[in-house]
Formats: sequence, structure tokens, C-alpha cells
Amino acid sequence: VLHPNIWETFHRDLKLMKTAAKYLTIMFPRLHWVNLNQCVQEFSATMHRQLDMRYESQSLQKFAHDLRSFPRVTVPQPVPFFVRHNILVETFEDGVSMCQILTSADHSAQLKKELAGIGLDLLLQMIFVNNFVHADLHPGNLLVQNIDSFQLENVIQRNTWDTMALDITPEVQASLRLVMLDCGITASLSPDERLKFREVFIAVIRGQGEVVADLFLQKSPENHCTDPELFRKEMAQLVAKGRQNLNSVSKIRVAELMNELFTMLSRHKIQLDSSFVTIVLAI
Repeated sequence: VLHPNIWETFHRDLKLMKTAAKYLTIMFPRLHWVNLNQCVQEFSATMHRQLDMRYESQSLQKFAHDLRSFPRVTVPQPVPFFVRHNILVETFEDGVSMCQILTSADHSAQLKKELAGIGLDLLLQMIFVNNFVHADLHPGNLLVQNIDSFQLENVIQRNTWDTMALDITPEVQASLRLVMLDCGITASLSPDERLKFREVFIAVIRGQGEVVADLFLQKSPENHCTDPELFRKEMAQLVAKGRQNLNSVSKIRVAELMNELFTMLSRHKIQLDSSFVTIVLAI
């Protein structure tokens, strides 16, 4: 249920953000290349959708359809008859919060590894197959179901050589499932943006920093770069830095890397599309 007076609070905050973006861009011209005004506009559109429970109801139905062949992920289902602009009624999904799993020592590394695999498959499915991405997928918006079954299966593996018992492993593991909550903030890319994102993603995975730089130079909405060679060199260094800790993802400082990326683009006067930013931040 929407909080009382939420619309008044939202419009007040949005007016402050728009004013701040406008004057900050005037005071610090480099911010033009971060596309601050467009980012605020996209944020406004996103929040307008999130404050309409009918949109979240539609998003839940779309996620359910997109992930229908993905049995290890589920979403609550809305009850459309009861849904209004300020009320969302949906099915109840029981489970353990991902926050609890991450902070508790009671859960095994094997469980966390299995959940990471499911989450990675889900993310790639949403971005590269469905082009409909949950853009607020922090641990508080994820539940885990059937943990007890997974832990029982691991006990069986450790304590028996019975091949019949070991044969149940795939069935029990398949019952471990993620539940996505709070699906009001989503992101999609246009066909051109999607192609660009795919090319950038592949180049980053391959460690081809100069290819990433060329893609930004060729496909950014506004580009006034005066030293492309220096930009290629700096982008190659940034990609190499980001890939240093791939064996330990927890050591990758995403905020620091994003700050360096935005600073570099501003310095070289290359504008980044705001929807592109939304997908990167979702990852």
C-alpha cells in the first residue's frame, strides 16, 4: 500500500533534484557529459512507474512469463481483481532472505555457490535474452526457498556411499529456488542500445579495453573527444584494473570503477546514455 502523502513528497524531492542537476551542470560543465539532467528525467519516469502499483503488477506478470522455462526462479503473482493504483495484492512466497544467508555463518559455501550460479544465470537471462531487467536486485529483494532440501542432500553426500542416495542430487538441487521481490523498478534497452551493450560487455569480458573505448567513441549520443588515443589508453587501463580481481568478486570496488568511468567520460567529453547507466548499475 502506498504511504500517505507519498506523491507530494516525491514531487518535492524531484523538483529539488531537477534544480540541483540544472545548476550543478552550469557550475561544473563537465557534468554535461555524465548526462545528469537526462538521468534525473529517467529516474523520474522510473519512480512514476514504481508509485503506480498497476505497473508493478504488469511487471510481475511479465517476469513470470519471461522466466516460465526457468524453474529455479519465481516471482509472486498479482491478483489483478484487487490491484489499484495505490494497492498491490499478490501471492505470498515463503523463504529465507538473501541478507540472512550472506550474514550468517550457518549456511555453507556450497549453498552460496549454488545460489550465485542461479543468480548469474538469471541476470544474463534478463539482460541478453528477455531485455527486461529487475533494476533493484539487492539482497533484500531476494528470498531463497527449499534450503532445507539442499542441506539434506549435502548431508547425504557426505555420509553415505549409497549410489541410490546420490542419484537424487539433481532433483534436490533443482528445488533450490530464488524469489524476486519488489519488481517495480525495471530497465530495458532499445535495439541499438542493446547491441552496443552486448558489444561492450563482450569486450570487457575479453579484456579488450581499446575496443570498449572505440565503441564509446562510435556510439555515444554526443562525442567531442579531442584525443581518442589517450582515451583508448585510459579505458584499457580501467578495464585491466576492473579485471584484476575477477577471481574474488568481493574485492571489485564497483562504485570506485564507476566513478573513474564517469570521470574519464566527462574529461574526454563523451556522453553516456542514461538507460545504459541503469543496466550497468543493475549489474
